[in-house]
Amino acid sequence: MEAVFSLKSVREFSPQAVPEPLVRDILKEVMRMPVTGPQRPWQFVVINDRSLLARIPDFLSSAHLVREAPLAVVVCYDSRLGEDKEVWFRDCTTAAETILVVARARNLGGICLSIHPLLERVAGMQRLLGLPDSIIPVSLVPLGYPREQEHPAGRFDGRRVHYNHW
Repeated sequence: MEAVFSLKSVREFSPQAVPEPLVRDILKEVMRMPVTGPQRPWQFVVINDRSLLARIPDFLSSAHLVREAPLAVVVCYDSRLGEDKEVWFRDCTTAAETILVVARARNLGGICLSIHPLLERVAGMQRLLGLPDSIIPVSLVPLGYPREQEHPAGRFDGRRVHYNHW
């Protein structure tokens, strides 16, 4: 639970590389998560090529921070699996958020940036990575070791919790 309680968006990364086996372990854990539909509709593209990372802000302006991240994971929907949009979108975005929690448990940090449904972002990522039309990029998750280790203050607000009615 420490990973959940200490989770925060990380926008500044140290230059330390993230070992490939660690990235693989994170994605193994993510793929174990429960899903809404039976298909596990995702594909993951790990980007650690500096020249590719540098081009992402050209079509995803909120991704300027990816230029200093050691890597980013693109969570994609594989439309060949035939899930309906409500199911695949929920499963893919949940996978992106799960990457953050699992990464935090391993002393990494990151942030989840939306690609889908904005067509210019989707098309830009498809072009950059040479994705086939059947693969739809949903989220971008830059990952790395945080430049600073700080723990967020408690954010629970009981006034936002309601039982049975408003």
